[in-house]
Amino acid sequence: MGQAVAMPYASGHLPSNAATVCARDELRPGGNELTRRAIDCAGFAAGADILDLGCGSGVGSRLLRRHGCRVIALDHSHQALTTATRRLAGLESIAADACRLPLSDASIGGILAECSLSLAGYASAALAECLRVLRPGGRLAITDVYARDPSPSPAPESAGCPGHLAGRDAILAALARTGLRIERWEDHSALLKRFIAQLIMNCGSTDSLWGGNPELGEKLRQQRPGYFLLIAAKAAGRN
Repeated sequence: MGQAVAMPYASGHLPSNAATVCARDELRPGGNELTRRAIDCAGFAAGADILDLGCGSGVGSRLLRRHGCRVIALDHSHQALTTATRRLAGLESIAADACRLPLSDASIGGILAECSLSLAGYASAALAECLRVLRPGGRLAITDVYARDPSPSPAPESAGCPGHLAGRDAILAALARTGLRIERWEDHSALLKRFIAQLIMNCGSTDSLWGGNPELGEKLRQQRPGYFLLIAAKAAGRN
């Protein structure tokens, strides 16, 4: 989140024509259905304080609000936050980096991270910040891309670099090292395939996914990108 976006689709910031089409249609890899499932599986209750980490244009924040949650929308992009706050009157928003969250210890009941932690490469600093700001028993809900064929497998911290996606084992290991307890992993790669098919129908090609860089696109395709839902929790007795 604190770096140039290597995979534009991953944060919802698609360039040129794709940005216009997808902003209008709210076309995201997981769609609203996976966001709702993440909210339900994480047990985010009405009235809970939930951080939308890498909120983009605010679609996830809107769904959290509809669920009755009190939402704090955070993104490094001021442009994204402007769009989100225009869509959602009174939305509390913060411009910040995932590795330096301007929130107090144990101040958040839950975190929704959709296509944002992959941009930080599941860096230990970002995950440690998630753990720090979560209250004991709080959950982190992630929907994101991953490499179904990660060989040669980069270190998790390298996964946000151009041409690299983290594999399932690397992601789970990175969260476990931080101290987060994995509660659920679900593969939803079919939704990513549907997203790409819709993008081709709307935009004519997938060129916009790779920022017009065919070499980058080929590297990513070789890793067979997939999509997942993950729920992790902070131990109830941990401060």
